[in-house]
Amino acid sequence: AFLSLTIILTSAQAATNYNYCGDSWISADTNCETPCPLGTSEECPESQICFASCNNCPAVPIPPPPPPDPPGSPQDPTNHNYCGLSWASADANCGTSCPLGTDDECPGSQICYANCFNCPAVPIPPPTPPAPSPSDSRLVAYLRNWEDCPTLDQVDGYTHIVISAAVTYDYNPNGNLCSEQCTINTLTTNTVPVCNNQYQPELINLWKIMGIKVLLSFGGPGMGLSVAGDLNNCWDHCFDKETEGDKMVVSTQLVDIVSTMNLDGVDIDYQYCYEKEDNNAIHAGVCDQVTDKYTDQAALAFLKSLTINLRNS
Repeated sequence: AFLSLTIILTSAQAATNYNYCGDSWISADTNCETPCPLGTSEECPESQICFASCNNCPAVPIPPPPPPDPPGSPQDPTNHNYCGLSWASADANCGTSCPLGTDDECPGSQICYANCFNCPAVPIPPPTPPAPSPSDSRLVAYLRNWEDCPTLDQVDGYTHIVISAAVTYDYNPNGNLCSEQCTINTLTTNTVPVCNNQYQPELINLWKIMGIKVLLSFGGPGMGLSVAGDLNNCWDHCFDKETEGDKMVVSTQLVDIVSTMNLDGVDIDYQYCYEKEDNNAIHAGVCDQVTDKYTDQAALAFLKSLTINLRNS
């Protein structure tokens, strides 16, 4: 679920934010030294970066944008491009201007002609800025939820934290005890451990304030591995619990957990078998732990349906 918040500023209100410079978000939020209200690192001392949401610091007024240049000011480039059936008619009639120099700006069968100096100068619209190139640089931390919680310094700089993992078994050294209904283990309703074997809502909120995406991993090696000698086959009990748009036992549980814990998404950590039965299959010599619920087709259909159902949720 998303919350859309619109704030309308009246003339008596000044827009503010909490943008500050620092070597990291933590240092910016702690020191509150140099504000950067426009949100650019150019406002910061050398080697420092502008960070948002430094809510420990005083609010900073946002400077108003500069007023636009008046129409027809000397710095605005102009030309004398006009439309017509010929240059002579365009220069004589001064009808429709075509400042970009394209025939698409002209009506009917008219053509855009340049240098119609008998006509008034026409301001040239500024060029459309190029679309920014997409950036998909990620630094991901995998957090094993039975270990100690990391400090804020330890996660500073990461773009994503993946909580590992939501599972459908109770641990047993002689082979994990699988839920035959593919029921995900939870602490309370729709919550799973984050770290230190506990649900940590305050920590999740701090990570998100730092701009980190927080995801839940479902699966992992304890659900079953495609290696010789592995004893675990909990994935087998999930294959018939998820069909595209019909039976959605697994995806419904994951969506409910993500919603309750205010997470950003799901990582499917499937390390089990999916190509065992065909000739020369890559898993033909392993995966002896599979049950009669397993087929290559069932595994692949489950993964496809789970992915589609999660994306559509």
